[in-house]
Amino acid sequence: MDDLRPAPDRVVALGAVALKAGWWASGPVRRLGWAVLTAAVPEDMARRALRDVAAAVAATVLEMVDVTALVRDHVDLDALVAGVDVAAVVARVDVSGLVAAMDLPALVRQSSATVTGEAVRGVRTAGVSADDTVTRVVERVLRRRGERLA
Repeated sequence: MDDLRPAPDRVVALGAVALKAGWWASGPVRRLGWAVLTAAVPEDMARRALRDVAAAVAATVLEMVDVTALVRDHVDLDALVAGVDVAAVVARVDVSGLVAAMDLPALVRQSSATVTGEAVRGVRTAGVSADDTVTRVVERVLRRRGERLA
């Protein structure tokens, strides 16, 4: 796919040829004089045309060039990121919008259910342990030595 794209030097050469051909073709107009040319083409119209041509050339060049690779190879991204004001970026974050987008009541219910379940398991485990401790104390007080009742 990249073999079908013309190299940037070919694009520049093609542009030079087009410029030269345009210059050659405009010889008769140039010979008529600058006053006739400026009277025939108003300045704002010429500027708009030049802007349109420049935008088309820039778009064509950007389509042919891998800008990501150019940036990766030639831009110091660490220096670029170091210049970013993180506090300003964070200040632009819409926290109320983020909170509104979250289902906060469901999140609270889910986390409360988890905590409650763990607390219930802890209480049950402590109850079993306390029951065993009470059973041992009663057996010692009653001086029982045999099989324990389940």
